[in-house]
Amino acid sequence: MKRVNLWMVALAAVIGFGLGAEAWGGAVYWTSAGQVWKANLDGSDAKALPPAFVNGMALDLVERKMYMTGDLPLGAPGPTGRIWVADLEGGGQDTLMSLWSPPTSIALQPARGKFPAKMYWTDSTSIEQADVNGGGMLMLVEGLPSPGGISLDLAGGKMYWTRNYNDFGLPAVQRANLDGSKVEKLINDMGGPTTGLALDLGAGKMYWGYVDPNIDSLFAGMIKRSNLDGSEIETIKSGLLAPTGLALDPIGKMLYWADTTLLYRGSVDGVDRDVIASGLSYPGGAVVDPTVPEPGMLWLGVGAIVLTRRRR
Repeated sequence: MKRVNLWMVALAAVIGFGLGAEAWGGAVYWTSAGQVWKANLDGSDAKALPPAFVNGMALDLVERKMYMTGDLPLGAPGPTGRIWVADLEGGGQDTLMSLWSPPTSIALQPARGKFPAKMYWTDSTSIEQADVNGGGMLMLVEGLPSPGGISLDLAGGKMYWTRNYNDFGLPAVQRANLDGSKVEKLINDMGGPTTGLALDLGAGKMYWGYVDPNIDSLFAGMIKRSNLDGSEIETIKSGLLAPTGLALDPIGKMLYWADTTLLYRGSVDGVDRDVIASGLSYPGGAVVDPTVPEPGMLWLGVGAIVLTRRRR
């Protein structure tokens, strides 16, 4: 049986690959009223998965697992914050951590040599880290204003996050080293909430959702793009309500995002957009398992890592 040993495609950009005859992957996940949904990349064949009360998700495309953050309903015995793991169909769900401060967004760092795989998550005021089995919990950054949308640049050794809060005096996008040191303020002077973040590491760009408080309209939401250091900010999509969460398909060069009751897919240059799911309730940001042609050799945007096909 052929198998591609894929290393976190969702978090890195493809530089180049040798095309093969087979393809695999190809799904988008999102939440609606805390329920996890899965569909093809065009929104077809959508189905609800077993996990509920979910806020955020991250995919481990090597082990084919889904990590989820959430908060049990009011009245449940505390602590009510949860981090779960399941397979990509929602089966085999297991509780990894119970937390007093409910986690929101989550990102994964794969194992590196003798160092185990890690998960990073945000809560109302901080960014924390633990092994993917729930052990070795560490506080990395404290005193943050409602952080969210955490994304990792593993090759660059950085984590990025947004601010889900209205305040002109606080940075809209920040980053730090993966150990929480050297916190940088990248985007300032933007008062509305910055809702979700996606990195295109191959192009050196980041995308985030934004609602401009200076626009007197219901359609003050937009998606912005900048360099990874926060320079050269541009608006690539406007006329949205409240975009919540972004996901990038680095191979198809498409963006996915939720907006009030709809899930959209559009090109990264902002030329077009299509509704691929509707009737959502309190949607969460999408995550993507992209369609990948099976390669003879595949380079990700981390330069030194080469992925090869194997037989068994």
